[in-house]
Amino acid sequence: MNLISRFHFTIIALFVGLMLANCSTVEIPENTVINPQQPTGAVVLTFDESTVPDHCKVFSHLIFTVPPDLSKKAVRTKIETFAKSHGSDYLLIGLARESSKSTTSIIFKEYGPSKPYLFSRQWTGWRFGFSDWTGGGPLMDYGYNHIQGEGAVFDRQVDVQAIMLSCQIGPAMQ
Repeated sequence: MNLISRFHFTIIALFVGLMLANCSTVEIPENTVINPQQPTGAVVLTFDESTVPDHCKVFSHLIFTVPPDLSKKAVRTKIETFAKSHGSDYLLIGLARESSKSTTSIIFKEYGPSKPYLFSRQWTGWRFGFSDWTGGGPLMDYGYNHIQGEGAVFDRQVDVQAIMLSCQIGPAMQ
């Protein structure tokens, strides 16, 4: 009898452990940054990794979703406002692809990191958010020409990879 009870206890413990293991990845709410920095007065939007200063630290991996028919100016303003309010000096923008999401406003979704890291030494590329990124459609052209001017950026929803970097030098950043 004692053997059966231990067997059942072991099975139940394994089951509960597996359930908890699947829940251990905490989803970060949309438009939230887990490591915000002091707000900045300006942010540099760049598509070129070589323009990021060596001392900058990555504090947020993002995929942001841009709705169709939003003007280039509105997209740029929304991106800059979000980045500055969370302490970004640079926003490095990566690839863009057609999104499977439906939205009427820009949505920012963060994928870490758990703590800021030095871009020049630890950046390993666009290796985050695969669960959302791989569900999208074809790659889309997205560059400087898509954030300047008045016309609509896209005619469909688009997911864009980005990282926010803090480049402030001081005791808190060293």
